[in-house]
Amino acid sequence: MSAAQQLIAHYLKTNNLTRTLEAFELELNKKFDCSVEESLETILKDRLAYLSLEKPEYKSTKSLWTVDAPKRHEILELGTLNSLVISSSFVKLEIGTTSVSLGLFVTNNKQVHFFDLEKRRNLLVRNDLHDSTATKLVAGADGTDILFSCGMDGKLRVWRVSYDNEFQLKLLSEDQLHKRLVLQMKFRQMDRNSGFLVSTGWDSKLVATKLNLQDGTIEKLNEVSLLTRASCLLITADSSNYPVILVGRTETSMVGVYTIHDRIFEIGRLALNDSEFSSHSFHPMAFAMTESDNVVAATNHIPYMRLITFKVPTIADLIGVEETEVAAKIAAASRLATDSESFQTNVTIRRNIIVSNFNSMSPQDKFSDPIVITRPHKDGIWIFGDDGIVRGFDVGAGSVVEELKTHEGRVKSAFVAEVGNTETIVSCGAVDRVASVWQ
Repeated sequence: MSAAQQLIAHYLKTNNLTRTLEAFELELNKKFDCSVEESLETILKDRLAYLSLEKPEYKSTKSLWTVDAPKRHEILELGTLNSLVISSSFVKLEIGTTSVSLGLFVTNNKQVHFFDLEKRRNLLVRNDLHDSTATKLVAGADGTDILFSCGMDGKLRVWRVSYDNEFQLKLLSEDQLHKRLVLQMKFRQMDRNSGFLVSTGWDSKLVATKLNLQDGTIEKLNEVSLLTRASCLLITADSSNYPVILVGRTETSMVGVYTIHDRIFEIGRLALNDSEFSSHSFHPMAFAMTESDNVVAATNHIPYMRLITFKVPTIADLIGVEETEVAAKIAAASRLATDSESFQTNVTIRRNIIVSNFNSMSPQDKFSDPIVITRPHKDGIWIFGDDGIVRGFDVGAGSVVEELKTHEGRVKSAFVAEVGNTETIVSCGAVDRVASVWQ
């Protein structure tokens, strides 16, 4: 059945035009379930509003690339015995008076490598972070001595790091976040003592957890059942000091906007498909925040990934209040929110937010898992391609300005960080099983 027919059937049902709906189904010889993500009235309203808008002033082709880029290439000696690094991340730990630039590498043989990127040596290798269960990912809170890990069983563990004569971990707390595999987890520190962990899982749940940075205790706030599995996740902060969580999911180009009061809940949706007014032709697969506070979404387009840069509205703008009224409005909305995402929603659907839409020239197929990462304190992003090339992309002009030939075949995981005030690109190959570093 076509999308237009489904929209008409939904319109007839919601307006109690049952006899007309029966005649419509009889005429087409089809039975409709009448479920749609946006109603016909909403689409028409959005379309009329879109046509009345002028193009945003911030759209331009001004170059957004800092020319200074890494040139020196090395191989990291992790000692993984040709194991596959399934996830990697970077954290700048402050342990007492000691600062450590730590690369965290999780391999497919249950090992986790804690690697000092300045001294170029392994500080610790553990294969029991989750006892007999394999570890899925490890990350940390910058400027603290706190690390957190997730196992393949969906369980979260929080650790405190000590580094006197040797690098050691102490388990502080644990909780079951997801029933199944955790796909992504992002952390945002909100004040000196606490922050939020937001995670997505194979169970199509979005989970919010509050982390106490002083004693490592955790409080699971709630979970939201998504309509489809989450494909990408980003957490940042709004000028109102509330977190802003962007959630992309499969089978829709709509990006969910969430925040946290005493629970996580949806406050809006952003359309990445202004030109077609269809939410199902593609979906975002990865997010990266730029230096200008825009967000770049890497899509699942084939044979080349597309990069859609968009502007995220403030919470005040999204919920339609003044900045001084945000707290009261968010508190009231939190009390009324449900823990299930729905096709029909009362939240604002914001269009006309796209700054640019470019072909990245990075090849991919339907099995790809795109990786795009912002440069620390520099303009531009790095794309880690399926062909083993790391591409520097100017998101203003829409062109590839650097090509670093790094791996034989696709990249499995990567991160970009400042190590000793030097931009450092670390990537791990899926085919050659090599951990590479550019500085």
